[in-house]
Amino acid sequence: MTRASKPDPIASATLAQLYLEQGHFDRARNMLELVLARDPRNGIALKWNERLEIIAPPYLDVMPRKNGFTIRWSGLRHQGTHVVVALVSTAGKASSPRKRVTSRRCNEPSGEQLIAFTDVELAPTEDAAWACACLGIVDPTQGFLVLASTAEVALVVADRA
Repeated sequence: MTRASKPDPIASATLAQLYLEQGHFDRARNMLELVLARDPRNGIALKWNERLEIIAPPYLDVMPRKNGFTIRWSGLRHQGTHVVVALVSTAGKASSPRKRVTSRRCNEPSGEQLIAFTDVELAPTEDAAWACACLGIVDPTQGFLVLASTAEVALVVADRA
């Protein structure tokens, strides 16, 4: 039985409101999911759910690692959300920058994925690399809609002793 299908006796829009006011956005989201699964027309829960969309947009971060980087996200509310990562790297002053794009499906509202440099064809011979990422969904009428994005992050490609 899934969490949404199991009745929770204390799940309420009021408890979600308290979580929101305290800045516990993931807890508020979970509580609202439970309330709306039980009663999809609960006006108070619908109102707090709408407000949550405005005050707590999805979160996305790129964190450098020794042999790759980690993408971390939270607050996803749409099925089919993807994280798209753009990478730019250089190998010496005379070379042109190499550009690559990769995407991964986000199957949970919150999570993280390690992406190894070998997965995106980033060689240890490259001097420098940068990554930026965005979360988005594909809308049939509007195309790719960006939900959140990161600033450019410098990656450590190889240890230079």
